[in-house]
Amino acid sequence: QLHSEKQAYRCEWKVQGGEPDGGGMIITGGADCSACIVDALNGSVIKRITHPMAVVGVTWHPLLENVLATGCQDRAVRIFRLPEDGKGVGELKPEVHLTGHDAKVFNVAFHPIIPTIIASGSDDKTIRVWRWKQNGGGPRELRRLVGHTNFVRALLWHSELPGVLFSGSWDSTIRTWDVAAQTCLHIAYEHYADVYGLALHPQRPFFLVSSSRDTTLRFWIFEQEVRPMLVQALVRPARFVDLLGNGPEEVDLLMEGPPELQQPPWKLFGQASRQLAQSLMSICQERSNSLEIYQRIVSFFMYRTGMADLWGLIAVARGEPLPGSKTSSRTTFHEQEMILCQRSKALELASHRAITGVVAKHEERLVKAAQIMLRIGDLRQYCRMTAQAGHWERAICMAPAVSHQFWTELCGEYIETLSATANLDESAPLLVATGQSERLVDAYIKRNELDIALVLAKADADGLLPAATSTSTATTTAAAPGVADASNLSPPVASRVRLEDVAAVISTRFAELGEPLQAAMVFLAVNNVQRAVTVLMCAHEVVLAYVVAELLGQPKDLA
Repeated sequence: QLHSEKQAYRCEWKVQGGEPDGGGMIITGGADCSACIVDALNGSVIKRITHPMAVVGVTWHPLLENVLATGCQDRAVRIFRLPEDGKGVGELKPEVHLTGHDAKVFNVAFHPIIPTIIASGSDDKTIRVWRWKQNGGGPRELRRLVGHTNFVRALLWHSELPGVLFSGSWDSTIRTWDVAAQTCLHIAYEHYADVYGLALHPQRPFFLVSSSRDTTLRFWIFEQEVRPMLVQALVRPARFVDLLGNGPEEVDLLMEGPPELQQPPWKLFGQASRQLAQSLMSICQERSNSLEIYQRIVSFFMYRTGMADLWGLIAVARGEPLPGSKTSSRTTFHEQEMILCQRSKALELASHRAITGVVAKHEERLVKAAQIMLRIGDLRQYCRMTAQAGHWERAICMAPAVSHQFWTELCGEYIETLSATANLDESAPLLVATGQSERLVDAYIKRNELDIALVLAKADADGLLPAATSTSTATTTAAAPGVADASNLSPPVASRVRLEDVAAVISTRFAELGEPLQAAMVFLAVNNVQRAVTVLMCAHEVVLAYVVAELLGQPKDLA
């Protein structure tokens, strides 16, 4: 009970250098008019700092050791410096006392790059930016940001652009501020209630997440404002250092002048950009057209759903490894790896042992694994896994496609089990066994199971499924919409045409759903780079179209 059984409003962890896991200090603010500093290892109170009223906002300084700030209901911001041992004797007095707000101070945020600047948000609907320490002068207000129509709650300095501050409010908006110019750059209205939390991805500093009392988390891309920097980095990756600022002093000076005269430079000042610059310089020296260069730059500045799949597809098409990639996190695969990845997935499913009392789950995994083996043309494994799951009739129907000897063997094993229970659709194995995989592809398309259709069509195009023979009994049916009738072509050509047609159907579906990147990646998956670039261009995804064309050797006039 840190705050005498009263509310604890906020807490923040400070991990100090050399501390073991779980070490450091935690500061909390509460309704008992105190801020408590707690040892994170044993939970003991290191210091209790009394205030005139409730303490709502607390934060540690990100650059200075043992420096913290509080926001109080008495409308003041206080900055404290702990003794070197963290404890000291007697009551801790504030080193700086900032006043000027007309209502409760709810949040405080030290600048992550300029150590002598702090921002505070208040119930007076304003955000104040203060110079709290300066040689030859006392603390003072530098900027006053006005625009919110209700209480200010969330505050977040941008980790790379030192002149940019984000704020969230009871007015349900998120505002992006140019602090030096004292202007609002953008207002986001998508939340439906108070916005309390804001955070940036540590390695993708233009990827923002917000939390609200509307019960949602929302993700934002702070991309348009830095698009010129992105383009410059892509065109001249070896000169990424040109985008870096000279140091915090460059921006610090802008805070001192009149707001109406300030035009802050769009430069990067954070640790993430400097680490990126070093890695790009090293990579460019070894290979100037490396996929890793474009991957790092695009991932730093922007985000799209499926980006991991895009890099994986390009890597396979270029015949080079993708650094740090994990196949398990991908959902779209290049045709060169599609079968192998599906096989690995099936074997992984089948290898999990059933948990005691949950036998049904083990059977479900075996069935799923068997279906994958069917789609990639491994019919022997399909029969084995299907039989292990207890669906012997279906396994026996497929067995002749392997060999007559295998069929005889499987029938013998089935007789020995004394049980045979199956309640699944028999059409899929029968169609494959009789060389009618094209009908199965059409069926999956009509059922909107497009990913299955693509894998099946790929297996057919690679000759992994039985071809139709003169003894096959096939019923002519209409092809799925968008898939051409290839019955008059030779089997290898017809299978390849069908694979391309299936990819086109899937791509069209994604395009209709407003997912142009997914639509383009379908064509990349079947090695049709030209159509992939065309899809991206038509969707105005010019950057991604350029990256794909540049890395996969398409004509420049196409992209």
